[in-house]
Amino acid sequence: MSKYKGEFIHWDVSNEMLHWDFYEQRLGPQATLHFYQTAHQEDPLATLFMNEFNVVKTCSDVKSTVDTFIERIRDLERGGMYMNGIELQGVYLEQVLREGFSHPSVNGIMLWTALHPKGCYQMCLTGENLKNLPAGDVVDKLLKEWESGEMNGVTDEYGSYSFYGFLGEYKVSVGFGNKTADSTFSLSRSDETKHFSIHL
Repeated sequence: MSKYKGEFIHWDVSNEMLHWDFYEQRLGPQATLHFYQTAHQEDPLATLFMNEFNVVKTCSDVKSTVDTFIERIRDLERGGMYMNGIELQGVYLEQVLREGFSHPSVNGIMLWTALHPKGCYQMCLTGENLKNLPAGDVVDKLLKEWESGEMNGVTDEYGSYSFYGFLGEYKVSVGFGNKTADSTFSLSRSDETKHFSIHL
């Protein structure tokens, strides 16, 4: 981790620990907690994740229900774990993405995919030819729906123009008479109204 410190924005620290306890059997019951503490100490600015499968896929897998997933996170938090994100594998892609996008506590959504020699898993966004699979179509549809899109307007008498937009990067072009100015700005999470000035 020290080799790549500052280069990765996130680490998947513990993978599928509800189904398997390989490290706990060999290193003791606090192995996973120690992994998170070490990861945070080595790269404190990185987002740390915990991944598990079947959490939102099936109710028949008693090892990875939503309740057992939350219970494991709470146990690690009580031990002093530093963690900022969760990873879920499942088939309810659109519902999970919509829930995450609309929830005020969610700062971002990351998607990953996996290829297999015999083909692609169900959660793959594209196939080997990089053409969309059904999951990719879902993501593209939502990205299009969530775009702020192009907006046109006229400033008020003080030269101000207000709008509501999603978090992210924006390009703006301002014109007055034969003068124009182009600029960019970024909207990040905040409880306050953001103000940006552009001079012609």
